[in-house]
Amino acid sequence: MKANKLYKYLALTLVMVGFLLTATADQVVLELEQSDGMSEWTSVQVTPEMLSAEGKIQIGTAAEAQFFRMRVEMIPDGPSEGMVLVDGGTLSTSNELDGTAVSTFYIGRYQVTWGEWQAVRTWAAANGYDIGNRGAGCADEHPVHTVDWYDVVKWCNAKSEMEGLTPIYTVDGSVYRTGEFGSDGSDVVNQNSSANGYRLPQEAEWEFAARGGNQSNGYTYAGSNDLNAVGWYRDNSGGAACNLWNGRGTWPVGEKLPNELGLYDMSGNISEWCWDQNSSSRRIRGGSWVFYALNCTVSNRYYLYNPDFRISNFGFRIARSSGN
Repeated sequence: MKANKLYKYLALTLVMVGFLLTATADQVVLELEQSDGMSEWTSVQVTPEMLSAEGKIQIGTAAEAQFFRMRVEMIPDGPSEGMVLVDGGTLSTSNELDGTAVSTFYIGRYQVTWGEWQAVRTWAAANGYDIGNRGAGCADEHPVHTVDWYDVVKWCNAKSEMEGLTPIYTVDGSVYRTGEFGSDGSDVVNQNSSANGYRLPQEAEWEFAARGGNQSNGYTYAGSNDLNAVGWYRDNSGGAACNLWNGRGTWPVGEKLPNELGLYDMSGNISEWCWDQNSSSRRIRGGSWVFYALNCTVSNRYYLYNPDFRISNFGFRIARSSGN
């Protein structure tokens, strides 16, 4: 398009781009480019002097043979609202996971809430899943609790399907929607590594993220050496609106300070299921409203709980592979 026809075209382009990108990207890069023959393009620096009072770009005097175009690049912040990108690295810890390589992945900024759980659970019940009566919570903004490993794996599949993604978890090659396999049959559930849906974090991923990933300051708890600043645990969870035991219970997610990556409640509120399998069991990580401080450190590993175990201080947060 030649310079004398540029003004109206650019104004229209900018309006259309702004309208289209508002709902589809968190960052938008707009770059004006010029070419002598529409083959090799070079960037044009847009200076304040080139803008009219209405904010339209004015090229000024351009050679008759020059052409201009607008390059648009959309940069999404992550695959889903409420998820944080964790750049890969090597886990440095005091437990058996020391030295584990962790690939780049996404993890939930918050623990899955009772409100989120119910919304997906309602969809799931109408679409062939058997988790319609599972889970509990004090209020919508509190973490969901009293869910076992099977419940949360099926919920991840349901959330994936509800959002048009490919579910991760399968049984005998089919999407896992129903049934449990007791304390000895959890290895029946498999992961489809090429699927782009939601999943539980690996235990090493969970700890790497809790420690702050590559931005870690080496804190004892997720985000601080002061547990009261970052987690709800036995000594400070009293007076909860949700009285689950002796006046103690869950609190709304995100009320304490986050860690280096902006992740909340990884050292308290609700302990979280991970995917990892050891024999027939899955592992729980993170502190909870009922645990002592020594059980809330980022390196602490719990007993190998059976996948069909439900209790009021177990919940989860979601993850997703970065290539998806």
